[in-house]
Amino acid sequence: DLKAFFQQWLFTKGHPQLKWNWAYNKGKVTFQLEQVQDHHVFRFPLEIGLVKDGKMTVETIQVNDRLGSFEVKTKDQPDDVVLDPNQWVLFEDMGN
Repeated sequence: DLKAFFQQWLFTKGHPQLKWNWAYNKGKVTFQLEQVQDHHVFRFPLEIGLVKDGKMTVETIQVNDRLGSFEVKTKDQPDDVVLDPNQWVLFEDMGN
């Protein structure tokens, strides 16, 4: 059923505006993600790229709320984290 998809992305005003940050602690990366747009809350899967020594591992989280906290287990502390590295989702990165 694609009704919710079309309602959200085609028939509703705006797009997600995301503020986010991340931290590494004891084998996991914790993400804080907030949708800061004025209109409704979007629901979508979001890929997170964890970069270590030039190699990227991609994990997927499910965004369902205006404010969320997510954890991804990882062996090493990433050098960088990239939201939506394959550019699947139409959103505006509002920074950290």
